[in-house]
Parts: sequence; structure tokens; C-alpha cells
Amino acid sequence: MKTDDNDIVEVSLEQFASNLDTANCGSGKWSQACDYRFALSEQLGHGESFGFSFSDGSAFQINELNFEKSTKLNAHSGVVCGAFFVLEGHITISLAGGREARVPKGHVGLFFIEKAYCTFLYKAGFNKIVNYTLSPALMSSLMTQYDCETHEASNLLYEKLICLPMTQQIKCAVEQIYNCQFPSQSLKLLIHAKMMELIALLLEHNHTYHNCLNTIKKVDLIALEHAAAYLKSHMQSPPSIGALAKIVGINDHKLKSQFKLVFGQTLYGYLAEARLFQAMELLENSDMPIAQIARQIGYQHAGHFAKNFKACFGTSPSEYRKRLKLGL
Repeated sequence: MKTDDNDIVEVSLEQFASNLDTANCGSGKWSQACDYRFALSEQLGHGESFGFSFSDGSAFQINELNFEKSTKLNAHSGVVCGAFFVLEGHITISLAGGREARVPKGHVGLFFIEKAYCTFLYKAGFNKIVNYTLSPALMSSLMTQYDCETHEASNLLYEKLICLPMTQQIKCAVEQIYNCQFPSQSLKLLIHAKMMELIALLLEHNHTYHNCLNTIKKVDLIALEHAAAYLKSHMQSPPSIGALAKIVGINDHKLKSQFKLVFGQTLYGYLAEARLFQAMELLENSDMPIAQIARQIGYQHAGHFAKNFKACFGTSPSEYRKRLKLGL
């Protein structure tokens, strides 16, 4: 373990997972259901990682890790492929030869890493990341369904690492795993099914997303990203579509049509999703009353907010907060 001049701690995979426990122990849902887990070394911070292994060779891991400093994990990897979903924090993956992908909160990284030296850089603070790996043979067979000649960026085997924004469908599927209250064996069965579903969704999303980007001018992409950021920062009193178009410098017809192409949903659908995920953060990180949370994210009626929250995440705001307090 060492610290570089930029105050980044470097560790090996062995140091990172030194507190490995293969027994099912503890009182939490993940502790009871997982096949193995490890606690982050006190020298690095605190938190735990829970792993699930499946008979087809695939594996699922939940990482809830709070790093004291930005931490770089150095690893030698065989052929490994799958996806990781960044729910909090961000991670940067670097491969030998200079290939790098930064995956921030709200994004997913698709990866197909051949035998090589690679590094994983976690930012300081709380990182909540879910990752899933599956056999290279299965991943390759799934990818051959897509015509990669139409857009080079859609070729996962060529790119090795691809960062994509999560759609609402993808986010909700991940949250359904988190909120599932099934017994251990049924929970593990659901995780496996959901992750296979997510891989299929991601490959389709990658194909359509990059084909869409190829048809949009760079200046318009910048305007669309500005529009998305503006909606998130003004969710309590969002502008009309016409007003938003003027703010970001694009006509309203182009804003509506191209926004849906890039983000996979309408402007109002994107805003509705942003509100719900902001509410989830407030439920996790504050003692604010639920009615006040509803008002803060732009809902006039707490009942309407609770209904939409449950439709997306499979649990009500009050149930979600209760489970957080119980550590479930």
C-alpha cells in the first residue's frame, strides 16, 4: 500500500480484499444471502462488499464502500466481461495501452477486458457500485446479434470499455434488487434473473444510444446535456419546454425530439425520474419529513409523490426509510 503525490492510495487486489469471509454471517439481508463478503480495511476507510456466485460462472457483487482518500486498485485480470452500475460516487478504469473510461454516478460501464493489467480508481467518499460478470462466451454470443459495422463505437469488443447513462428502466431494475425482501435463496434467484435481464437491456441500449449520437451535431449534444443538468437543478420549479430551449440555445422541436433519442425518455419523464432519485438521496441522508421532501423536489401532494416512488422502486418512501434505519 502506498500514497502518490496526488494523495491517491494505491493497493493490490489482495490488500483490497484482505478481510474476506466466505461464511454467511451477520444480521443484514446481504450478509445472510451472500456467498462471500469482505470489509474494507480500516486503513482505507469503512464499508463492505457482498458477493454472489452462480452455477453458470457468473457473479454479482454489491459494493458499499466509504474511502478516506481516492483509492487505486491495481489488478491483473484474465478475460472478464460484464457491467458495473454506479449508484453513488464514481470509478475510473484504466487498461494497459492507455484505454480509460470514467463512469460517474447514474451511469453504467460495459466492459470486456482481456488478460491485462488494469486499475480501478475509486473517488474519496461514499461509493455504491453494483457489478456483474458473466462468461466471455455468453457475452460474445450476445454481442454478435448487433451489426457493429454501422458505428464503430457500438462494438464492445473493439472499445473494451463503454460508459452509458442509465435509463429509467435500468435504474429501476437495479433498485428492485436492492429493495427485494425475498428469503435468501429466492433473493439469489431474483438477482441472477435481473442481472441477465440488465445485460440484455444494456447491449440494446448501447446499440441504439451510439447510433443516435452519430446523427446529432456536437453543439446540439452539448445543449441537450445542458438541458438535462438544468432540469435537475431546477426540479422544484422547472421551466417550460420553450423557455428551456431558449436557455440552452436550441429550438424546442429539436430539444424534444433529440432529448428523447439521447436520454431514452421525454423531458418530463427525465424530470420525473430525477425527482424520485433526488428523493431517495434525501431519504438516505437527511431526517427531512416525507411531505417536505415531496415539496422540495417539486410535488404539490405527498400522496402523489409516494405513489410514484413506489411504482418506480417497489417500496413506499416511509418503508424505504424504515428499512434504512434497520440496516436492511
